[in-house]
Amino acid sequence: MKNEYNIFTQLGGKFLVQPEIFAKKLDKITCVLFDWDGVFNSGEKGEGTTSHFYEADSMGTNLLRFAFWAKNQQTLPITGVLSGASSASAQTFVSREHFHFLATRFKHKSEAIEAVCQHCGLNPDEILWVYDDVLDVSAARMCGLRIMVRRSASPLFTQYIEREGLAEYVTAHAGGDFAVREISELLIGLMGKWEEVLAHRTTYSSTYRSYLEIRQAIRPQALQRMVEGLQFMDL
Repeated sequence: MKNEYNIFTQLGGKFLVQPEIFAKKLDKITCVLFDWDGVFNSGEKGEGTTSHFYEADSMGTNLLRFAFWAKNQQTLPITGVLSGASSASAQTFVSREHFHFLATRFKHKSEAIEAVCQHCGLNPDEILWVYDDVLDVSAARMCGLRIMVRRSASPLFTQYIEREGLAEYVTAHAGGDFAVREISELLIGLMGKWEEVLAHRTTYSSTYRSYLEIRQAIRPQALQRMVEGLQFMDL
């Protein structure tokens, strides 16, 4: 654990709790939720633009899920993306990577957390929330483990998050600069699974193929806040 702590702090990441406390919180996690804009990308908007994603981040999420699967008796973590607005790129990513769901149209992301807990039978302290900005704070107040994606242009917001205790780690990298890959490798390392995960993935072992078969069988769902209430449907 000390090695991973040093590697990521030297990179520029910042633990807001002791690594031992971080690892204890991580042991409880059975669900990983990502914000989209500002996490997988820079959050750029405008006519003709798309909130894209990167293959390095995609690989990171896959390795992370494999690590959870290997650690938790071959049980996949529930994995999802919460996006305030509809995003074709987010839908493509969730479908391609066989995440469990994409949640959209929630005015307050705390409502999405409540819906996920109710639908999946979770407690909030089982959820890891990866986020970057003000509209994500209501969810951060609820979840058991929080990672904030750094943005150097928001020093006052970062100070607020640190002062209010709303994150356990702040990344070295920004959204659009492979922050998700940093987070994935950090978590795998703190689980003590990095060498094992890499060995199985690089050799495409039977163990990895067993995981992949289960992952590919997931049918991603869309979770939306509609006027008449929540709606779950195949993505």
